[in-house]
Amino acid sequence: MSTTSKTVRFLANPGNGTQVNRALVKVFEISDNAPEPITETEVTSSAFDLQIPEMASGYYYIILTIQSYSLNDTLYETDSRNITLLAVFDGAADSVSVGAQSTIACAYAFARFIRVGDDNSIAIQGEMRRIRIAYGMKNNFVYADGTISKVISSSPNGFETNSFALFNFLSNMLYYSLIEASVYQQFTSLASTDNPARSFLGALMHLIYKPFTNVQSIYALISEQTQVFEPSLPGLKLPPHKTPIPDQWTLTVKCNDSGAKNFLPAGAAFVVFDKEDKAWITNNFRAGTAISGTHALVLNSDGSPNEISPLFGGGILGAGFGAAIHPSLETIAIGNFGWGPSDYNPETGSVSVFSYDGKPQCPPNGFTSGTCRIQGLTYDNDGNLWMASVGSQKPFAPAPDSLYSFPNQNSAVVVYLGGDPHRMISFDNFLDQPSPYHFTFDVVIDNEGNGIVSNIGNDDYGLQSSVYKFKIENEQLVYLGHWVSDYVNPRNPASVGYEQFRQVTVNAQNEIFVGGVTSSRVVKLDPSLKNVLKVFTKNVHAAWGVRMDKAGVLYVANFAQEKGRNSAIDSFDMHGPFGVAVIHNEDESTSQLMTLPTGGSGVTLANGQPLYGSQQGPLGRTFKPCYEPLMRLTSTNVDGAGNVWAMNNWKPSVYVDIKDNPGGDGVVIFVGVAEPS
Repeated sequence: MSTTSKTVRFLANPGNGTQVNRALVKVFEISDNAPEPITETEVTSSAFDLQIPEMASGYYYIILTIQSYSLNDTLYETDSRNITLLAVFDGAADSVSVGAQSTIACAYAFARFIRVGDDNSIAIQGEMRRIRIAYGMKNNFVYADGTISKVISSSPNGFETNSFALFNFLSNMLYYSLIEASVYQQFTSLASTDNPARSFLGALMHLIYKPFTNVQSIYALISEQTQVFEPSLPGLKLPPHKTPIPDQWTLTVKCNDSGAKNFLPAGAAFVVFDKEDKAWITNNFRAGTAISGTHALVLNSDGSPNEISPLFGGGILGAGFGAAIHPSLETIAIGNFGWGPSDYNPETGSVSVFSYDGKPQCPPNGFTSGTCRIQGLTYDNDGNLWMASVGSQKPFAPAPDSLYSFPNQNSAVVVYLGGDPHRMISFDNFLDQPSPYHFTFDVVIDNEGNGIVSNIGNDDYGLQSSVYKFKIENEQLVYLGHWVSDYVNPRNPASVGYEQFRQVTVNAQNEIFVGGVTSSRVVKLDPSLKNVLKVFTKNVHAAWGVRMDKAGVLYVANFAQEKGRNSAIDSFDMHGPFGVAVIHNEDESTSQLMTLPTGGSGVTLANGQPLYGSQQGPLGRTFKPCYEPLMRLTSTNVDGAGNVWAMNNWKPSVYVDIKDNPGGDGVVIFVGVAEPS
């Protein structure tokens, strides 16, 4: 038990001048043990002081259950309504606001660590590493003293996304649930249809876990009411064809700051997390061009740039889908692919290796043994570095086909045994036909240590998309099996087996999932690669990234827009929504598209310029503002607190593909939506 304590001032703020008349207050330390209250008392005013012992973890939460309150000098009882305010604070806090906004922010940021019991008890429990991530994400919305963060209230969030307005709308929902019994009853019923909640917070947790629930009905509950906390959804000034009704009840934080305005994020493609939970993000381009980027992004766990970002050196040049974290979480490998003019295209490709503090662990041009333009790569549990070597010098868009004169090499899977480039092994005999045009793209390790490899294929050369399986035996790659796509393109029935495979992933049973771009589907294969078990197409639009969280939920990063939409009127943008398909229990019928709508302002970069800069469109027309804050995605990953990081890899407009300014503007973090590993 702590022998020292400090006085902390608390202020209950349900909103709109509402005063707490009587409430039960409990304060807990957050740890990985079952929580016990360190302070428990009844208060009779909105402002009160408590003695808070200095505890080992340094993180606390307060729950304030309102029993009666006053509004406009009239006293009210909550009766059967269970309205609990929640705030999480650290040991440095002298003043803590526990109100509607703190409740919403904490519920989302700590969603994977909060449990609401049948008796309406509230527990927050978790490892300190994970709690620190959640606390930082909470501070992106509101600080302990109740101050709204500039992160959520200004660009690239603010009015450029709907997240700030949705955050305030839910804060208004709590306020009206307190003062209007009918709103409380309807909200708790609508938000938790499968198991009716017994409290506002319980209903909110249902909504966070199932964010597609009754969106229009819940929105309608208070959309005509005065919005106490602003900006809120009903008051948004939106462009034509946009609606304030959200697509789902998710909160997001968008990040577009690399740490240097002259090296902006441009084409974020893949992310891994190190031992300090820093996010290492590959960056395709130099912003505003199609020239290979020479830096990577390193963001803190709250999305702010780390002091070593943007990261240079180690031969980084046009890093694509390749970022890998060593099992120690102390070494990061980045694969270099190359874009744009030949001067910026790595002829052999390379892999750049860094320690987690940003120091290069490779020559200035990276390791090049056996590689020819790297895309996906991963470490296995033995520290072997597996890499997908594309081989072909035939460039991906936006470069013209005739640009590169370098000789091709065969597409291959390359392994550095123990991470040592001097102990390189490889395999290139895909479909018994070594060729540069298999376009080997990604590699993942299953639970038995086998490597699962995807090949894009090439329709021009009659090479089908395929998935291969290998193991390492006696320092050699041993072929275990493969599967060739059976896809028939309805727009070109003569094209069989070509669907442009990208990311592969495996579940706990070693079943294999792979996403197809041309086919807009995800294929599930048995571990032997002999049988197709399932095919997922609902809400799948040019699937690049296929990721699974600890609970087995699939997250499919869509590179394309929703099908069946035409270009927006008077805009060069593809008219979205762009999004992440979320599939529960490997059941396609559960598939929903997780999106990020606009808040009414055009997307801007970290330097304040509009997304498309000064570039001109056809016939000299300048670009209209972009209203798609979530763009064409290549991948997602889940951090230690259950936040899903989605990579804005490519701008929404097709036209910029031709005009050589393709790179998307950063990262969108969906807060608390996934089960962390």
